[in-house]
Amino acid sequence: FDENLEQSDLQKATVVVEVDDETDEEIMSLLIEPSPPEGVALLNTETIPGICSDRLSTLQLLTAISRTRWSTMPRRLNQHLAKAFHDLYRHVTFKLMALAPCYVLSVQTVVRALEEETIEIALTG
Repeated sequence: FDENLEQSDLQKATVVVEVDDETDEEIMSLLIEPSPPEGVALLNTETIPGICSDRLSTLQLLTAISRTRWSTMPRRLNQHLAKAFHDLYRHVTFKLMALAPCYVLSVQTVVRALEEETIEIALTG
């Protein structure tokens, strides 16, 4: 870390990540999460940080369920599970964009194995 760098230079700093093998690639893909659209937030807290709960106008229960074919091959299982979660979150946030600003609180997910090659992800909030 160079202490002579200006603050504006620090904000423009470029980070290069080198992926050497499939294990590194899998780990990196799990760490990168898509950002929700502006005005939509999925939170696992019961309140919105920094906002008084008295200002919330409409409260509704949200439930979304996704069923995905699951390969029994052990290769890249983490990536397949991460993709299933990202697809479900992307679908939910897309539907909520019309209600923006919209905050989904107390988000919980449950994963179930329904059959040998099918998993179900249930999201509630």
